[in-house]
Amino acid sequence: MMNRQPVISAAINGVQARFTIDTGSFFQFLYPSAAAELKLRLEWRPGLYTLGVGGYDNPRSTTVESFTIAGIRVRDALFLVSSNDLSQSGIAGILGENLFRQWDDEYDFADGVMRLVMPHHCGHRVMAYWAASQPVSVVDLVTPADTPPGMVGLQLIGNASVNGHSIRVLFDSGSDRSMLSLEAARRIGISPGSPGVVAADSSEGIGQQQLVQTWIAPIAKFDIGTEEIQHTRIEMGHINSPYDNYDDEVDMLLGADFFLAHHIYVANSQSKIYFTYSGGPVFDITPSPTATAKSAPATPAPEQPATASAAAAAGAASLGASPSASDVMRRALAEESRGELDQALADFTRACNLDPHDADCPYQRGLLHSQLRQPDLALQDFGTAIELSPNDYQARLARAELRLPQTHDGVKDDLDVVDREAPPAANLRRDLGNLYASLGSYPDAIRQVTTWLSYHADDVEAPRARADRCWYRAEANLDLEQALDDCNRALHDLSGDADTLDSRGLVYLRLGNPDRAISDYDDALRKSPKMATSLYGRALAELREGKKGEAQADIAAAQKLYPKVADFFAGIGLRP
Repeated sequence: MMNRQPVISAAINGVQARFTIDTGSFFQFLYPSAAAELKLRLEWRPGLYTLGVGGYDNPRSTTVESFTIAGIRVRDALFLVSSNDLSQSGIAGILGENLFRQWDDEYDFADGVMRLVMPHHCGHRVMAYWAASQPVSVVDLVTPADTPPGMVGLQLIGNASVNGHSIRVLFDSGSDRSMLSLEAARRIGISPGSPGVVAADSSEGIGQQQLVQTWIAPIAKFDIGTEEIQHTRIEMGHINSPYDNYDDEVDMLLGADFFLAHHIYVANSQSKIYFTYSGGPVFDITPSPTATAKSAPATPAPEQPATASAAAAAGAASLGASPSASDVMRRALAEESRGELDQALADFTRACNLDPHDADCPYQRGLLHSQLRQPDLALQDFGTAIELSPNDYQARLARAELRLPQTHDGVKDDLDVVDREAPPAANLRRDLGNLYASLGSYPDAIRQVTTWLSYHADDVEAPRARADRCWYRAEANLDLEQALDDCNRALHDLSGDADTLDSRGLVYLRLGNPDRAISDYDDALRKSPKMATSLYGRALAELREGKKGEAQADIAAAQKLYPKVADFFAGIGLRP
């Protein structure tokens, strides 16, 4: 479990790669960065499109000469290649139901395990072999009446209910948390304006069109199988394309949070799903440890299923008498994903003691120390990981991010190792650009974003990346006409985003066009009235137009919001 994503190892043409287990995907996908790194030949497939969170996508395809998973080798394996790149921590892509439906599949994410099962002579027996006195829920798999041709049997869809209203749920391990569709919520009588509903920012998926606004809604009762969960909260938003009627066939995604709280057996041989409750919250609405765009207010822990016995909660993973370091690490990662941070820390320490030469263990424990706001212990762990593996760019990046607010010492050395060792198409290059900019190393920052865009020009995040590059160029007073082009393109796609207007205002200020700078700063402040850089930038433009009174008022307002705003502008060569 990596940041609430279930990850499995496989090999493409003999090269080891990691994939997200995504039961919500009908097919296997590679991300464009991985396809580029593996030097795979891509082909367009006219008329092919996929639907998901964020809208639709026109994927390309590639045929992999050799694909190996769990010792099983497949020749000439077809992968779709998405336009959006959702990769984190070196994830190459997702494995979907076209692969997993060849077996029965067991998902024991609380123990960090997936099993591929070939049943023989089982008939209609209950397949939850691990359950003793635990209640076992059973859900029949259903195929929507208007499922597009070729997708029959490729989605794990079953029936459930919310507040007594019947819904169809998709078992979707690739979604880090469960989500109710807005359309189903409205049928039930819940909307973003309903009492107790709060905004949860945005989510993204395979769709190219947009980030998706989400909300957290109180739910009186959720029923599935024989399980009943009372007084919980669930995230809601568009879960498929808002432009396609197929969205109506799936009312809710049961995400990795649901999987982590249950031991699940998908009996494709019987068209049934069996599951038992393992413990912990079924619907997790806390932000992911690495989430930047998605957040939700702190709330009490959701209720456990009303049918779960005390013994069921004890059904969590047991590693036996002599577990290996990798066994304990696997459990620690699962515990971290479930929010059981104290247990995870103890297991990370146990794993590091069992194998003191494994650089990944102190790195993972360092990430947890960072999450627990223990920076000194985190830095110590990252240092140990780097001593064991000097070219570990993930540990170098984590140490640089943690050091930077306090010191610049050694940070650029770490960033340069990341730049040298990370794949050119890696998503982390956008973070790397931001870190270089924080050091004032603007040419390096611009180069990182330019490299990322060369691989991700069609990604849903490409407009934001162009806005970042516009800002770096404006800060550095470099390539201002190119900066203006970046901001103009970003604003076209981002619908007048306040941050990008602030960046273009600085470009116009640098270009000696105070009138246009004031106009952009005005627009930015209408959207975000407490943006100190827009207030101060507007003041500089007003001074150039002789508007001293307005400028003094803006400077005072900016310094009240951010006392060091004058120092920032002085640092990039701009003073009143």
